[in-house]
Amino acid sequence: MKITFNLSDFFQALETVAVVTPKPVSASGGAGYLFISSGTTCSLYSRDDLCVSSASFPILEGSEPGRFVYPAEYLGALKYLGNDDTCTIEAVEEDGKYKVRYTSSSGSESEHSSFDPELLSTCDEDLEASSVTHEFLAKLLREALSQSRPFLGKADDSKITENFKGAQVMDATRVDKDKNIDYSKGDGYLFVGDSFRTYHFQCESFKGKSLEIHGQHLGMLLTFLGKCGPKVSIRKGAHFTFAVNESGHVLGWPRHAKLHDKFNYYPLATDKIILKVNKTRFLNSLNHARSELTKGEDKIKFHYDPELRQVWFTTFSGTSRAKSIPVSVEIKGEEGVLGFAIGVNIDHLIELVSSVKGHDIEFRGAIFPPNATRKIEVGLFRTIDTFYLDPSGKVTPEPEGAEKCTVTRFMPSKN
Repeated sequence: MKITFNLSDFFQALETVAVVTPKPVSASGGAGYLFISSGTTCSLYSRDDLCVSSASFPILEGSEPGRFVYPAEYLGALKYLGNDDTCTIEAVEEDGKYKVRYTSSSGSESEHSSFDPELLSTCDEDLEASSVTHEFLAKLLREALSQSRPFLGKADDSKITENFKGAQVMDATRVDKDKNIDYSKGDGYLFVGDSFRTYHFQCESFKGKSLEIHGQHLGMLLTFLGKCGPKVSIRKGAHFTFAVNESGHVLGWPRHAKLHDKFNYYPLATDKIILKVNKTRFLNSLNHARSELTKGEDKIKFHYDPELRQVWFTTFSGTSRAKSIPVSVEIKGEEGVLGFAIGVNIDHLIELVSSVKGHDIEFRGAIFPPNATRKIEVGLFRTIDTFYLDPSGKVTPEPEGAEKCTVTRFMPSKN
């Protein structure tokens, strides 16, 4: 079989499909992209052990419908040809041996061994049987998921359950009192937690929608969303969840079955300490403390003095001691609340404040003394960040035509 096409159309499809790196499938360890020609269009596919991607491009001239595999290690050579070029790929089978050849309008040509296209499968059957569940603004969803990554449980952490390893836009209709499942309060939230820390991204356009993805596939989805237009459709099949952009390009990943049982967000009234602090100065003080720590250590002491209206950090490594640059704060909560000096994970605290969009941070906390069931003092800390995102995914001061987003990042003390 033979197909001729514009390289510019092909590159656009390949850019999306290459989000998934093809896995080796032949006896010799060959990996490749599957081409399926229907006569007027060609669909391009890539699969690894778990995920699949596909995109179509128009054919200028074709022989007959069919399929072939082009080796992945050589397909990148086409990128050096001009966008204005046309390319003809011919696939042949001779005595059970497969070959692919191409020639371009600019005069280049190549020939390589290939392998049986039946070794590669598509996701078409599952995609056709799936139904559109929700549409998301692609850049908004990408921003929400991108910010969540530090709060995801590590995929290889055997100490935590699988529900802490995925990102989840809560479906408010998922209520099952017998199984203690209730997302009704989570409507409009993307929720991520690693069993200690949590991340909440709330916006109006997430209401009434759901999405689940395991953290190990999140990087591919973020890359795919970066190549989407204004909207992306989420479809759920029997085995895969699919993201489909407005050009019909597809990314599919295995359905994430281990979900959170309920939505948690402790009341704002819990926070007795509410501070306004300059982000740049706060981070500078934290980075100063981080540079004083011995390599491999992450515990520091977090100090707050309401009379001085300052926060600072101290480190203690062996015989070394250090105090960071004090940072002035504005008290926004109740007057008369006592200060504290409590151990925290410095890397978690940096992540709590580094992604805040504004110049100032709303830093909130509560300190709980030891009691009959808890022998140590515990601190709960969070930042609440409110901003507007325009349709391109950029922060804007203008609310008109933009989406209001509220991000809460939470961490406990380290005791």
